[in-house]
Amino acid sequence: MIGVGNAVLYRSKKDIDRHVQEQFDKLNNEHEKNLKGLAIARMYYKVSEFELAKQYVITFLSVNENSPEGRRLLGHCYDKLGNKEKAVIEYQKSLASTPNQPELLLLCCELMIDPSVKLNEVQAEKICKQTENLYPYHPTVYKLKERLLTLNGNCDSSKVENLLNAEISVRPDDINLRIKQLKLFESSGRLSEAFSYAINIEKTCKFQKDNIEWYETVSQICEAHGTSNTVNWEFYSRVLPLYEHTASLFVSESKTSKQKTVSECYKVLFRLDQALYKAIQLSSPQTEFYRSLIQHISNQFYFHLASVIMKFTKKENSISWYKSNQLAAPLFLMSLAPPIDKQAFESITNKEFSMEQKSNVALWELEGTRRIIESGFVLRAMMAKEDEHFIDNVKLLCVNDWKTTNYKKIFNDPEYAKGIPTSLFIHYSPEKLVYNIPELIQYAVPKHMLSFEMSRPGSLHHLVWYGIQLLESENKGCGIRLTKNTVFPVGFGCKSFNELPLATNSFASANIESISQIDMNTFLYATVLSVASFLDNQSQRTDPKAPQTFPSNITDQLTTSEQENWWKSMYKIYSKNVDVKHVSQLRKAAIQGLESIRLIGNHGMDVQLMVYLAKNFASQANKIVDNFLLKEGLEKRAVLFWRMAIQLLERITERGVEHKSKNTLFEFYRKKLSQGEVFELLEEGKFYLACQLMNNEQNEEAIEAFKNINSPYASFYQAMIYKKMIKPPAIDTSTDNTLTEANDTLIIKIKELLNITKDRLKKKPQHPLHSQLKEELLDLKVDFDMNGTLNSQSNLNLSGEDYSDTVNISRRHLYNKFGDRSFLNVTSTPVKSPITPVSIHNIIYYIKIN
Repeated sequence: MIGVGNAVLYRSKKDIDRHVQEQFDKLNNEHEKNLKGLAIARMYYKVSEFELAKQYVITFLSVNENSPEGRRLLGHCYDKLGNKEKAVIEYQKSLASTPNQPELLLLCCELMIDPSVKLNEVQAEKICKQTENLYPYHPTVYKLKERLLTLNGNCDSSKVENLLNAEISVRPDDINLRIKQLKLFESSGRLSEAFSYAINIEKTCKFQKDNIEWYETVSQICEAHGTSNTVNWEFYSRVLPLYEHTASLFVSESKTSKQKTVSECYKVLFRLDQALYKAIQLSSPQTEFYRSLIQHISNQFYFHLASVIMKFTKKENSISWYKSNQLAAPLFLMSLAPPIDKQAFESITNKEFSMEQKSNVALWELEGTRRIIESGFVLRAMMAKEDEHFIDNVKLLCVNDWKTTNYKKIFNDPEYAKGIPTSLFIHYSPEKLVYNIPELIQYAVPKHMLSFEMSRPGSLHHLVWYGIQLLESENKGCGIRLTKNTVFPVGFGCKSFNELPLATNSFASANIESISQIDMNTFLYATVLSVASFLDNQSQRTDPKAPQTFPSNITDQLTTSEQENWWKSMYKIYSKNVDVKHVSQLRKAAIQGLESIRLIGNHGMDVQLMVYLAKNFASQANKIVDNFLLKEGLEKRAVLFWRMAIQLLERITERGVEHKSKNTLFEFYRKKLSQGEVFELLEEGKFYLACQLMNNEQNEEAIEAFKNINSPYASFYQAMIYKKMIKPPAIDTSTDNTLTEANDTLIIKIKELLNITKDRLKKKPQHPLHSQLKEELLDLKVDFDMNGTLNSQSNLNLSGEDYSDTVNISRRHLYNKFGDRSFLNVTSTPVKSPITPVSIHNIIYYIKIN
């Protein structure tokens, strides 16, 4: 029990029991106690004590029979206790007393939809009409109308169809209505109409693409249509992609839809295998297109079949991983066949080859690319778990009648035996496994990214899966995904949001209109890195032979529901696929995500995750040479993350305690940072910010920033900034005294800083800065015969013990040579020395040249 102002909140049954007893002790008769029943019932209802709430509201109604509040609360209690019929009766009594209760009307309709609730038709139609007036074309109203039409078996199919068509005209993207339409056609014997309807939806719409119930229904209708009619190659050109997509959805393990059993997966794959066999018997005037279609769907079939084998072993554990891998590996090897080449069809005219076909070919090429990527990663993981000769041994086993043998092992139910004579896998798949695991080529990463985005649009999980594989590939042999120097390869980033602006300067705002491509990539990188941290900290699998990598469709969900919802929200907003009713909800979700990735307010991002992101942006910016806007945007983002990380790291240093936010979109798993690690990260971050000041010609600020950093590069870069400040003397030397003195002062500072750099390098013989430092010192090692001003600086340590070959030049020659020599000689690759306490890592800091 807690107090809030003058109100008291009761949090448990015990608190309320005590309160009720105290109240009743003050009352003298039952009537007064009964009048308190409604308030007491509300308190018990709030703590989910529905039976007690029901008892007390009934006592209240005994003295106030027509109370609409009492009847409504009693209805709620019955609903919570599972007695929907009594709940409807109480709601109707409440509405009879007070008709103006819109939400209660809708709630009453929702209960009346339930088949277990007996309806009074007259009352139900009255409630339905009242609700429709307030909520026209509400899905609940439609369902109640439908139930009333079909009540007691008195079904007028034309009325049901008219009602359905009216609803579809208002809610054309409601997939459940479309499925009802299909089933209505089928149940009324209009199979051809159902088939045409389904094909038309597939040609013109996208809202159904992830709905497993839609594809299950469509596949059944296509199969029935093909069985009852004589079909040609055009039929299979339509249904084979449908069957393949259905198989893909069945195999997938998604949180958003009901998962199918392994036996259901085998059933749809068996249908696909048989359909491919029938399709290959037919000829087509579009020979190349039809051949490419069958080849693509066949390769997809091998991949899905291999995935189901792994899915079965993962779930059932009734077969060893070694045997499972032996069965799945040949199928993954077969699925490595090259994808369709869309360029082969680009020269064909639109009369011979429709735009729809060209669009399909482009999609199939991307699907094939993704298939090869996934098969390659899975096969590498199998080799890592088994042995390096595992694939070669599998190929050796695939001899004689191996396909029939494997078919019987996979489709081991007696009902599938009849399919052996008409199986594409047995009769038309490759006899020899000729394809090898492809090498990961970095320049192909952008195309790989696009293949994941376009084949599974709006799915963050699949992009994260690919990102995790890239990190594992970078650190192969380590068994971990994150190291100190982890950065994503060039090209890893979103490709399907290319109409967004590259970058934004609105870091302090979470305005959805300011979203940029870098924002989307920031969210993606943060998600991949947080998932990688979780996987690195996860306990080892109990089965040491279980592969570390599964195909993305059967990998446990890598993203949280909040992350996935944010990504889908952004995809819907970007693709303008937003229901008007959900706009405000989507925008709210989008703003919360933007606040996290732009570090606004209580963003909740972990300091080490900030550091990883800062390093990634810096690394990417350094590698860009032809896109100044993107380069600048990445550098600004790196500065943002380093600045915030430095603030948090300094807070850790001051307080000695790390604060981890509980309200975070990106949970990052790691050990507590040691003092040494905090110091390293602080030095690295400050060094990057100092380099940015130097690059931006903020020389004084850069010098001050470098002064606080104890590394060879910090002192060296200070010297190089002073070097840029040297001005060549005028032709008239009589007026050059002031300039000469200023330049002399700068040269003294440069010498001091180069000697400091030299001292810092003494115990680091392999440091890459040695050669550059030698060159700079040789330029300064001179004897002045003019006035001896610099000869008196005996503390400059220019004895030449390490850097010899004295150069004697005039003062003018010195200024011209030292002041004008290209700044390209300054190293752009700070590398951490093994014994340096300052961590620079392998980040390349780009130095702008004027």
